[in-house]
Amino acid sequence: MKYIVSIFILLVVALTQLHANTLNTENNLNLTQQEIEYINKKQTIYVANELDWVPFDYYEDNVPKGYIVDYIKIATKKVGLEPIFITKKWTNLIEDFKNKKIDLLPVVSYNTKREEYLNFTKPHVKQNLSITVKENRNDIISIDDLKDKKVGMIKGWNLTNILKKEYTKLNIIEFDSLTDIFDAIENGFIDATIQNNTLTNYYINKNYYGVLKSNINITLKEFDTNLYMGVRKDLTVL
Repeated sequence: MKYIVSIFILLVVALTQLHANTLNTENNLNLTQQEIEYINKKQTIYVANELDWVPFDYYEDNVPKGYIVDYIKIATKKVGLEPIFITKKWTNLIEDFKNKKIDLLPVVSYNTKREEYLNFTKPHVKQNLSITVKENRNDIISIDDLKDKKVGMIKGWNLTNILKKEYTKLNIIEFDSLTDIFDAIENGFIDATIQNNTLTNYYINKNYYGVLKSNINITLKEFDTNLYMGVRKDLTVL
């Protein structure tokens, strides 16, 4: 997989600089003249914002929130771009991205099909996966124990598609939101889910403490645990 060298890669360095006076010198971004002209002309950038990928990228009290959202705000301010966040469920964000209504997917996992319509930056987050079940269940301690079990996953996610392709003995049931998945486990409608461990523990500590547990760490074949930014292929300067 080829990585793009873009304005957003250079921002990683920019965020460590404390003094700024001009875009190209004191920010130490080493931007080309073409990139500076592009930024001055564009001024805004449309950024995808997920509904509930807590604590990384989510929407609460009518405000985009999360570690990644904060990073994007700082980074775009460094180069003089105003971020406009588009908040929708994941499948709709991807559709808007393909239709050029969104410029940047701030956190996205890799698969070869996505290379058809986006360029990946270098990875900026690494995730660990775990199985989440009800607190009182002791019969599931590995992914092999999920054979013929009902496993709730988000519709359209890369992780979901890989599980459907590589782990065909799992009974995958797709949902629109993580809250729906965790509620379904609590109410016994499904047996488990496989999610980012940080995300799951956040939900459990906030809403499902003593009800759900997520202490079964796993690795999946054919799954890249790195997370990237995705930039539209036609926005080569970005």
